[in-house]
Amino acid sequence: MDRRPRRCPRPSITPEKLGAPRTAFRADGIVTARSSSPPSDGAAALVVASAGAAQAPAVIGRLGLDEDEGEVDADGGAIVLGHPLGCSGARILLTLLGRLERENGRRGLATLCVGVGQGVALLVERV
Repeated sequence: MDRRPRRCPRPSITPEKLGAPRTAFRADGIVTARSSSPPSDGAAALVVASAGAAQAPAVIGRLGLDEDEGEVDADGGAIVLGHPLGCSGARILLTLLGRLERENGRRGLATLCVGVGQGVALLVERV
């Protein structure tokens, strides 16, 4: 079996190949190479550091937020709840809307970090 890393998108893929996917585990299955993450998404890393090196405490301190007053996301983000490929934004937004509903909140901020220093934010206001 060839274990070399695959590039995405692969230059060898043609429209004909996209129309006839092979299943990965069973002949009548639904999991194919096109419905799964590429092997490059399977990597992991672990950093052990003090709480003063972590992102959340640094941002909370810098902005002067009060964790006990509900100014910080008590439901957790992608690191805590999971990072489902392709739907993280929808999951984070629905978590925010649920929290606003439960607490009769007026405003909320949904944020996403993206690789290479990019990011997205959405401010939601109940009217």
